[in-house]
Amino acid sequence: MRIVITGASGFLGGRITNFLKAKKFNVIGCSNRKIEGLKKVNWNSKKETENLLEATDVVVNCAGRDIHRSKLKTKAMNSNSYFPQKLMKVAERKNVKLFIFISSFHVYKKNLFRIDEKSPLNKDNNYSLSKIDGENKVQKLSKNTQVLIIRSCNLFGHPFYKNKNCWNLQFNNLVRTTLKKKTAYIKSNVDLYRNYSSIENFCYFIKKIINLKNNNKLNLPKIINYTTNNNLPISKVAINILKNLRKVYKNKKFDIVFK
Repeated sequence: MRIVITGASGFLGGRITNFLKAKKFNVIGCSNRKIEGLKKVNWNSKKETENLLEATDVVVNCAGRDIHRSKLKTKAMNSNSYFPQKLMKVAERKNVKLFIFISSFHVYKKNLFRIDEKSPLNKDNNYSLSKIDGENKVQKLSKNTQVLIIRSCNLFGHPFYKNKNCWNLQFNNLVRTTLKKKTAYIKSNVDLYRNYSSIENFCYFIKKIINLKNNNKLNLPKIINYTTNNNLPISKVAINILKNLRKVYKNKKFDIVFK
C-alpha cells in the first residue's frame, strides 16, 4: 500500500509521516520545501502531481493554513480549499482508493459543549470558511475515490521537523511559556471547555483507518469528529501541565497564574 501525505513538513503532516514510516508503511511525505527525508513537489506542475499519485492507494491531505495564518481570505482559500480540490481531481484520475481531508473542530460555532457532525458551523472567519468550502468541494468531486473528512480536536505534542507554527497551539504554547519564563499567565476564560488529544493518539487513529481500508473493511460516514474523553477547562489543563513539569524538573520552580 502506497500512501502520499501532503504538508509533511508541518506539525501534523510531519508526525503522521514519520509515525507511519516507523510502522513500516510505504509512505511518501511531500512538501513544497526542500527538506531531508521528504519529497519536494511543485504542486503547480500537473505532470509532477500526476506522477506522484501514480499507483497510490491513500492520500492524506495535511497541507493548509492554520487559523493564525488565515487572516487573508485569498490565501486561506488557496491553501484550505483550492489546493485539496486540485489534488482530489488528480486522485480521481489515478484511481486513488481513499482521500483523507484533515479538517478541524474550528469549523463549528464557538462555545459548544457538545457537538456532532450536524452541529452548526462557524462562518465568521476565513479559516473555518475555507475549511468548510474545501470539505464540501472535495466531497462533490468524489466518484471512485472515497473521501473521509476528519475534524480533529485540539492536538498537542512536539513537531518532528522544526515548526514555529505549532507553538501557537494553546497546549503547546502553555508548556513552552512555562518552561521558558518559569511563570505563565492565563488571561482567557478559565472555565472554557475544550477537547484535547495527543498527536500520537491521532497518528494511531490514522493508522487504524488506513488498515481498515487496506482490508476492505472501511464502512464509515463521510465526516468524523476525532476527539477523546478529555473535555477539560483551561484551568484543569494548566494544573495538569504544572504538575507534570514539577515532577520532571524537580529542582526548578514553575507557576501558572490565572488573571
